[in-house]
Amino acid sequence: MLAAKEQPKYVTFVGALSACGFLGKVEEGFYSLNHMMRKSGIEPGLEHCTCIVGLLGRARLEDAENFTQSIPIKWEIVTWRNLLNACYVHQNYRLGKQVPETVLHLNPEDVGTCILLSYMHARTKRWDEVVAMRKLMRDRNIKKEPGLSWTEIRNDAYDDNEHLEAVLVHEKVKELLAEIKPHGYVLAIACELHDVEEEQKQGCLSYHSEKLAIVYALMKTSQEAPLRIIKNPRTCDDCHSAVKFISKVTNRMIIIRDVNCFHSFKDGCHSYADYW
Repeated sequence: MLAAKEQPKYVTFVGALSACGFLGKVEEGFYSLNHMMRKSGIEPGLEHCTCIVGLLGRARLEDAENFTQSIPIKWEIVTWRNLLNACYVHQNYRLGKQVPETVLHLNPEDVGTCILLSYMHARTKRWDEVVAMRKLMRDRNIKKEPGLSWTEIRNDAYDDNEHLEAVLVHEKVKELLAEIKPHGYVLAIACELHDVEEEQKQGCLSYHSEKLAIVYALMKTSQEAPLRIIKNPRTCDDCHSAVKFISKVTNRMIIIRDVNCFHSFKDGCHSYADYW
């Protein structure tokens, strides 16, 4: 824009800082915040500072925490969600237990925060905390939508409630998971949030909805076509790992839109270097 002598506006820098956050470009983000915006005569606002929290949360979680405390601004719920997401990614459960209190104070019925906090407790096998969070959700009548995935094939949408070929799809999932194991895929048992036997956890994880949707799309599309999947919850760590290997062994681009962001997988790599 500057080369074309176009003047960036307030929202332009929101997009630029958001991009820096996804790419982990801390120096470029602060350069835009401290130099480019001043040069353009634009004072940083709440949206820009929220992007910086997301950027620091990706690279330096403690700096993100300090940033929220040092800026005299009334943070909104999206800022604390960014910080909580960073706590989950970095497995920082000290800060991860403090942040949800702020989020739930701002929005007592925030289902995403409750679920993410449950994930964090389950990762460390603190099942009492998981049970307490589920009780809190019941007491507040907070309901989690069932996890579903959709794929679009020739302008028709299919979800994992389509059972006409369910048996065949499950068989193909089993075959595909066996195919990617020699390439390094290991089932991430910690992603299963129920306190059940390991064999049951393996069964639940193997047939998560996006795996079913991906296999169905593989069955119904040409070899050159990218796979496009939409799912309503956040992508779990196990599915994220599995999809990377699937993109490698099938030589297909796989694009997933979850509640958090778009993910693009190609040749065994993730577009955001495994941060989401």
